[in-house]
Amino acid sequence: MTDQLGESYRQARRELKFQLITWTVFAAWVVGFGAVAAYNAESETVEMTLGMPRWVVWGIAVPWVVAFLITVYFAGWFMQDTELVDDSEPADPASETSAPGNG
Repeated sequence: MTDQLGESYRQARRELKFQLITWTVFAAWVVGFGAVAAYNAESETVEMTLGMPRWVVWGIAVPWVVAFLITVYFAGWFMQDTELVDDSEPADPASETSAPGNG
């Protein structure tokens, strides 16, 4: 069945899987780490990293930088241009008829 779908569809499906997995990992990282670390930071002295609370650096800033690098990889090397199949041409040339007014 996948042979009938075409290379463009298969490539788009690979790209979609990559995007969904990447988004899920980063969502879990940001929400999970941020919730745990920020909640723990309320009850103790806030540790600072680069002038920001530690949970902000590791729960927001680092994921943004890593996500940016993954986006550059994705756009530059993972995404591929594929040729589209022209479905407008009839499968059987003998069935082609000239429509009235088309000269």
